[in-house]
Amino acid sequence: MKSVERWEVEDHGVEHSQYFQGAGLAFTTFESIGTGIGDSPGEALDDAIEQLAMEDWKFPDSLLAELRADLGTEEEINRDFVAESIEAELPEEKWTVQRHSYSGLAYEMQSFEDKDSARDYVASLLRNRRRDFDMRVSVIARGSHWECLDPDDAVLVSDFAGTVGLNGNQSERDSAREDMFENSELHYFVSVRVSSAKDEDA
Repeated sequence: MKSVERWEVEDHGVEHSQYFQGAGLAFTTFESIGTGIGDSPGEALDDAIEQLAMEDWKFPDSLLAELRADLGTEEEINRDFVAESIEAELPEEKWTVQRHSYSGLAYEMQSFEDKDSARDYVASLLRNRRRDFDMRVSVIARGSHWECLDPDDAVLVSDFAGTVGLNGNQSERDSAREDMFENSELHYFVSVRVSSAKDEDA
């Protein structure tokens, strides 16, 4: 077994496998290098160390701890940067509220960037229909579709009678996420260079 007396950790971050330019020993005095991949810095480091261990380099626990410390805190080392990169590429979350009036009045569709804001808008709208217009509100589909009906003694169908629908693009995002994870060539890359000499002049 070869003892590691000097080392260097190079954190490449998230790269596409086709465009990663690699890492080597040119213009260094190190003897060997291992470049590992994973979803997190820790996984990539473990992969690089495994490659070097196959070349008979010895990594005691104390050295492994120092190598991990070179990459940052435990939280940073275990962070799934690949998943975060994929999430950042997904279509933006979008929620819409669509009202259909039985009187034929055309309502403009309302758009929201998050579900909570959209739900708050719908809740306020339905409360308004009950409180101010004494309308009967019923659930067509829990959490996504409601019907507002005029009071029984109403003479005409009001513009407020109709349906309210809450829709999101979660299915689109989930489908895109699944496809990207299945076909992703993104990896977190970490290289470890090692030498049996304590310093460059040894």
